[in-house]
Amino acid sequence: MNYIPVRISTLKPQIPLGFNVYVQLPHKYVLYVRAGGDLEEISIKRFKKKKVKKLFIDEKDEPRYQEFLDMRLQKAIDDPSASIEEKAEAAAGAATGASDKVYEKPGERSSYEAAKKASSGLMKIMRSNDEALKAILNRPAGEADDAVEKMRIHAVNSSSLAIRFGEYLGFKESELEEMGIAALYHDVGFSKMSEEAQMCFFEEVSKIDGKRLGEYKEHPRKAVEILQDKQYASAAVLDLIMSHEERLNGNGFPQKLLKLTPMQEAHALCCHYDRLVTCLGADPKETVEGFLKNAIGDFSLETLKKFKEFMVKMGF
Repeated sequence: MNYIPVRISTLKPQIPLGFNVYVQLPHKYVLYVRAGGDLEEISIKRFKKKKVKKLFIDEKDEPRYQEFLDMRLQKAIDDPSASIEEKAEAAAGAATGASDKVYEKPGERSSYEAAKKASSGLMKIMRSNDEALKAILNRPAGEADDAVEKMRIHAVNSSSLAIRFGEYLGFKESELEEMGIAALYHDVGFSKMSEEAQMCFFEEVSKIDGKRLGEYKEHPRKAVEILQDKQYASAAVLDLIMSHEERLNGNGFPQKLLKLTPMQEAHALCCHYDRLVTCLGADPKETVEGFLKNAIGDFSLETLKKFKEFMVKMGF
């Protein structure tokens, strides 16, 4: 039997599970909840107290786990009595599950479909709802166990932010979904890079040395290469992934573009903001406040003003 990890944060208590759940001991896996049963809230609190973040399922049950995430998300969308916290938790759970799949199996159709469902769910949960976005962005990134964990948090945050900011700018629903998918995939080239280059994701670009910088600047292209021959991957999504490090002044990469579409610019700005906050540990309010000075030229003044207006409105 092959076991794969699932995050405890995605397993809401007192909802029947369609798959067995296991705990990992030093030399074996032990059945904890049988299919049809559910996790008790006290058990989840106990795990959190012990800083246990993941349980395990049989690899063959992974489709059932994705069905569980979809069901939980749809229930949160449909239930008018569900709190903002419950809705945000369900949306973040679906996006986190999708992000895990994207990073583990980026070239599989099931990963792309999970990203598409998560993007659609985020769009529905956060429609004109800043509190749901705040609940997602305020999840602690500092508790991530390793670099990959932090990258996955960054993917979920960037996706959520791009969707809500895109709605604020008036983009169509199809465009919001594309931005959400692209943000979940935008840094997946991380998995194709050397350990030395991977550390660049947690450093200011201006401080990265030549050899590592050259490899780091190829990460958008590496991400696109994973999907470019897949018929199910939207050309618009690939374009957003490729351009997420581009800047209006030509100082971006890998293509050094001098012009960005409104979608490209909004997506790149959201990915850049959350990289500073989640990956580099910058203060959200200071980052928003400093954008009009530090990012002018990289992005248009009009877009930066709208982003600041949007973030201040949310309390950042």
